[in-house]
Formats: sequence, structure tokens, C-alpha cells
Amino acid sequence: MISQAIREHSNACVDDISTSLDAGLFGKDGRGHAFKLDVYRENIAQIDANADIQLGFLIELHTDLHQWFLNDGFKETRVSPGQFPISCEAYELLKKASAHVDWIVLAFCPLYGDEVRDTAIIRCYNGMFETSAARQGMIQTQYLGLGIEAPFGKQDRQGEVEFGVGNDGVDYLVENTSEQMDAIELFINAVSGAAEAINLARKGKPFAATTSVQLAYDIAKDSLKHRNGNVEPQDVLKAIGGMNPSEKSARMENWRKRWLADSV
Repeated sequence: MISQAIREHSNACVDDISTSLDAGLFGKDGRGHAFKLDVYRENIAQIDANADIQLGFLIELHTDLHQWFLNDGFKETRVSPGQFPISCEAYELLKKASAHVDWIVLAFCPLYGDEVRDTAIIRCYNGMFETSAARQGMIQTQYLGLGIEAPFGKQDRQGEVEFGVGNDGVDYLVENTSEQMDAIELFINAVSGAAEAINLARKGKPFAATTSVQLAYDIAKDSLKHRNGNVEPQDVLKAIGGMNPSEKSARMENWRKRWLADSV
């Protein structure tokens, strides 16, 4: 079960959330709940013809994006299990669904279990979706880095598991079958993502970033904060490459201590 959970997590990507949301709300060939609302209303009317009917969607979002960082324009935080900074794609789907209902209730839960970490109750009637969502801090968040449209570190097969009983309990050893990391691809993505992150931060727009993008962004942002115009990947590369080696090492070590010291 542990090995299976690791494989499922490794083969997931951020866009899977939007894909699942789209399937439930709209589905293929109009089979989603949004297209069944008239039937739901008719069924209620048959019970009470004079009923004041309001309909809404209750949506549970089970996520684990703890390897991502959220930058909301005020602070940087690690995304906690069950937290989902609403991606632009998911936001557009919810906005589309809001035209069909009076309410949307979101329950944010960890990947496993039924604990609700946070909720949002969004008023949709009279075109209130965007206003109501914003009042609860639910705004579109751009995701930057690998693992958005396709899994990064995909496992073609489930890893073998060994275990033994020791004095402190049971020790598990799970084989890592993830595909090899392409260091060049990771580096290029980190640099381009950092440039986009700086441009978004200047506009006061939130974004979520992978570890590599967040690291490149935090190291380069001070050197580029006064640059005019859009920041390009080559600007980030130049800023990091031209930094004093001791300063760069110190920045990286401080970053590691702040964010990765307690990571497992």
C-alpha cells in the first residue's frame, strides 16, 4: 500500500485536479452535474411546487502539494497538505459552473482521509462569483515549474518493498522507480520560472512554484528588483551567474536552512 501510494503520487500532476473537476461538473457529452440541474429542480418541485429552490455544488478537493511554495504577494509559505491555491484552470471551471447554481461550497482536504482543512462558501447568484471568491482570498494562482501538465518523476512500475522489525518499530525500504531527472531541463525550467515569478510579483499577482523555481527566484529577485521592463530568463541567469560566489553560497545555504532543514 505504501509503494502504491508513492507511485500514484509520483504519477500525478497539478492539472489532474482541473481534469477531475471538469469531469464532475461538465463531463464528456454533457454528462456532468451542471447539465442535470434542471432535472434536480423538477424533482424538488414535484415534492413541493411552491418551494423556493436554490441549488449549489459541494466539491471536495483532496490534494497534497507540499512540495510547492505559495507566494501571495505578502509572504512566502510552503503549501500544506489539503491546501490548494486555486489554479487558473480550476478557477475558470468554477466560474463557468457558477452560472448554473446559486452557491459553490468548497472543502479542502488532504489526499488521504476526510479531514477538512479549510472551506469556502461562494455566492454565485446575480454574478457574484468573482466578488464572493475574492472576499475569501480565493484568487487565480499561476503555477510555475515542472509537474503542472505532466508528472515529474513518473514511475512506470510500482517499487518493490522490504521491511524489518527493529527496536523502534517497523522499518520500510521502498524501491525508487522514478524516471531519471533531466538536470538540464530542471535548470532551464528553474531559470525561466524564476523570471516569470519576478514579473508576477511585480504585478502583485500570486503564484505557486516548485522548489527549483522558488530557489532561483529568491536568489535572483533582489538583483533584478529595479530592472525596467519584463525580466527574461537570460536576466535571471546573468544575475545568478554574476553574483559573488561566497554570497551565492551563503544565500543558498540560508535558503536550505529556512525551507529544507526539516524536510523528509
